[in-house]
Amino acid sequence: MLPQMEKLAAYSIPVMAPIGFTSQMEHQLSGFRVQGRGEDAQRLIEMVPGEVGRAIT
Repeated sequence: MLPQMEKLAAYSIPVMAPIGFTSQMEHQLSGFRVQGRGEDAQRLIEMVPGEVGRAIT
């Protein structure tokens, strides 16, 4: 976990990472682009706990 995220979590501040959108990479990618399609999408889905997936659905 990134040190900044660890510090926020230590103070019970909720931390959530974006899935499929890398806004911090906007300039390196020449604009906003959706990430996590195809094979990468399957890997993202596998990392989501079942309870969270059901809540999102």
